[in-house]
Amino acid sequence: MRMAFIIHKEVLKSGLIIFRRGGVEHRNFYCRIKLPKEDRYKTISLRTADRESARDRAFDQDADIRFRVKHYVAVFNRPFRQVAADYLQTQQRRADTSEVSHDRVKNLRNAFKKALEDYVGSTQIHLIGQDSRAGYPTWRRENGKGRFCEHISDATIQFEMGALNAVMNFAITKRLVPACHRFEGRPKLKTMRRDEFTIEEYRKLHSVGRKSIRAATTPQGTWYRTMCYNFTLILCNTGMRPLEAKNLPNADRRTNEQAVAVARGQAGLPRFIVNGKTRWQQIRDAYNQAAGALDATGQSEDQALASEVRGFLYKHPDMNATPETFAARHAQSLGLDRPKPEPPIPQPSPRDRGRIR
Repeated sequence: MRMAFIIHKEVLKSGLIIFRRGGVEHRNFYCRIKLPKEDRYKTISLRTADRESARDRAFDQDADIRFRVKHYVAVFNRPFRQVAADYLQTQQRRADTSEVSHDRVKNLRNAFKKALEDYVGSTQIHLIGQDSRAGYPTWRRENGKGRFCEHISDATIQFEMGALNAVMNFAITKRLVPACHRFEGRPKLKTMRRDEFTIEEYRKLHSVGRKSIRAATTPQGTWYRTMCYNFTLILCNTGMRPLEAKNLPNADRRTNEQAVAVARGQAGLPRFIVNGKTRWQQIRDAYNQAAGALDATGQSEDQALASEVRGFLYKHPDMNATPETFAARHAQSLGLDRPKPEPPIPQPSPRDRGRIR
């Protein structure tokens, strides 16, 4: 004969009962609470075998459930993987409407199904706190390997922790956890950098690039390989990242005419220099290029101005200034910052005075 699941049942009020479970060794009581205006029930272990204590604890649990329902606090706990799946669905909908890229959704899915699933996949969302977040970098390095090396890169760990933060913020907006579960600040991880190119590396880069251009078999292939070669040199000489160089607008390009305008003080430096993404040496190189463009015009005035530009650079070899300050001092040395005299106001002649026009 099959043993009943609920034994020693007692109804405390409508929607609230206490009982013991059949088929278990302990004698502790449980309570089952019906949610207001819903056909759902919440079963909670009271952790006591005394009936009087079980009644008191059952009423306390009933009051807590009613408080949660009234203030829109989650009643049922959910594991991290389920909340992450709901968050991923919302991101997929945003990607379908071009609000975010599909690559972002793909990267989030990989982070959830691999590292974060092993770390907190089965953990209830309300139990994930600051300690879980702080211990993730150490756990990730101990239990994972990189794609190209033995160690996990800090950039990968930072992205996965960002995905964890996004799920927790999503849980807060859905009232699955209180606002105190929001993670504050960003993890202190190293910024991935590499040393500057050595002379040997730079020469190797030139050799490979030129060899690739000579190996082209069609004019179109020669053009594309030349563009790739020049693009690579731009990245090496300016220190820009590939994404920064890709997002450069056409206004950041400088022709010889624009370089002449820079030297004359009639135009500013490229935006990626003004924003401080290059160093002092790149600013000097930009003005040297402008001086060379002036010499190439063959006009005496332009050649004299090129000499003034080079003289200004020679007088300020170690000037530690921002591009704006450099441009202002250069314009001052050329006298371009002096206010232009206003033309005199014409005075009427004595014959015209008193006449009405």
